[in-house]
Amino acid sequence: MTDEQVKILQMLAEHKVTAEQAERMLAALGETQDSQGRQRAEQTIAKLGTVLGRLAAGHARDAGPGPSAQPAGQAAGSERPLEILPGAELRVRMRGGNLRVAQCGQGQTPRVRSSRGDAPEVRHEGDVYVLEGNARSGSLEVVVPVLKSLDLSVMGGNAVAEGPHAAVIASIHGGNLTLLGCAGTLHGKCMGGDVSATGRISGLELKCTGGTVRVEELDIREGQHAVECMGGRVRLVIAPSASLTVQASAFGGGIVTDAPAESTGWPGRMQQELKFGEGRAILVAKAFGGDVEVRRAVAR
Repeated sequence: MTDEQVKILQMLAEHKVTAEQAERMLAALGETQDSQGRQRAEQTIAKLGTVLGRLAAGHARDAGPGPSAQPAGQAAGSERPLEILPGAELRVRMRGGNLRVAQCGQGQTPRVRSSRGDAPEVRHEGDVYVLEGNARSGSLEVVVPVLKSLDLSVMGGNAVAEGPHAAVIASIHGGNLTLLGCAGTLHGKCMGGDVSATGRISGLELKCTGGTVRVEELDIREGQHAVECMGGRVRLVIAPSASLTVQASAFGGGIVTDAPAESTGWPGRMQQELKFGEGRAILVAKAFGGDVEVRRAVAR
């Protein structure tokens, strides 16, 4: 691996250049090399996952401590009601603990519970409800109705959210993001962890560094969308009702699909354009250091 190539990968992981700019720079290096040099370029890109994974691990360590055991003498957790209406907007900020957002079941009322100490109180920023937790409150469980917008920011812990909220916005550093029963759009970034989302997802803007991405089922029918994974694998399952063209690129990996397609690219990079339904919407899917897998969902 040359100094130039290492520098490009580091700039990409640190968001100093875009994926497109890094792609062009790596391609230019590859085109100027002889056959042995091109083999070295392919091996360089194949090592991308290791390089980016190490950088992401450093970001995860910087995110702060994760959840820890309850210290001796620390007060047990508590619970308080959460006055929030269906269709509202909720922003949750968590540092140093895990977060779980569950959907209200029949007969349940919204509430927030901490694993130790006092549960945080909700406050308002305009029309937005805001909750903030930290290591002193341990992990948080928030039970809410279906929301217009759920905005999650977690550092040093995992985030799990359930329910068909219209929009989920997430920023996770040093942990995993898991979404269950989605029925809207997902916009987010995850550093140092995996992303897993299930449900009828109608919009996607997602970046993941140092982990893998799995999204099922994508029911996108219009607009421009993107998913980018640096140092891991992307797996997408497309709903039968989607109208989507997937422009897939894998750097240092391959493309796996059950849709008809032709592969193009240069050593270390594969490209395919995959059409589902009428293909009206566009989804750009890129993996650096891993595979891109795109499959059709089984019709129910």
